[in-house]
Amino acid sequence: MEHERISIQDFRDLSSSWQCSPDKIEKVTTEDLKTLLKEYVLSDQAKSAIIKELKKREDDKSYPALNFIAGMFKLFGWLQAIVGIIVVWVFFSKEMELYGILVLAASLFSALLSFAYSELILVVTDISSSAFRILKHLKDSK
Repeated sequence: MEHERISIQDFRDLSSSWQCSPDKIEKVTTEDLKTLLKEYVLSDQAKSAIIKELKKREDDKSYPALNFIAGMFKLFGWLQAIVGIIVVWVFFSKEMELYGILVLAASLFSALLSFAYSELILVVTDISSSAFRILKHLKDSK
């Protein structure tokens, strides 16, 4: 049976070599695996096998390209802010304060938008990862 589950007691009744079996550990729910680690004495091999399975289950969908793009937006925002400050200094040295202030305001606003785009991308990927974990949890609890 594909969705057959093993209870905590059934898992504890297995021999220590069977407790390390990925086939048996897969049939234990995530919550039961966490309970086994917290509340029961297990062999070191069984503990490491359970931890390995939990890490495998908790791997989120990650979006490396989107995370890279978010990092680029953040870097671009910092560059805009730094360039704006340098340009203000140049305009002030040439006694063109009004232009300097306008350039600073524009560059800081543009930098703020870049930071906002970066955070927006990160929020969307976090929402996706959370939805993936919820879906996985619902599938485990069936």
